[in-house]
Amino acid sequence: MQTATMNDVNVQMDIPNETDDLGKEEQKSRFIHLRAKGNSFAKIAKELKVSKSTLSNWSQELEEQIAQAKALELEALQEEYYLLKEGRIRLLGDQIKAIQEELS
Repeated sequence: MQTATMNDVNVQMDIPNETDDLGKEEQKSRFIHLRAKGNSFAKIAKELKVSKSTLSNWSQELEEQIAQAKALELEALQEEYYLLKEGRIRLLGDQIKAIQEELS
């Protein structure tokens, strides 16, 4: 909110500026991240200090980005717990090396 003086009268006007937009974009980015991790609207609303209805609007607006973030999150978890074929192959390779070293 900015204050302007006109004819010796202070008037407060809600004029959006770039920092407001930057803050909102950061909030949206954080929302995408938290939603992809499976957090509820209630938890996210509390953390970001925005209403659930705002989050609902963002959810519709950012549906594709949330889906992409969820997919990346899932892939990272699968890789971390060796659920992907590549991860299982690496794990088995490490185990074979350890066995070969033990036998030599």
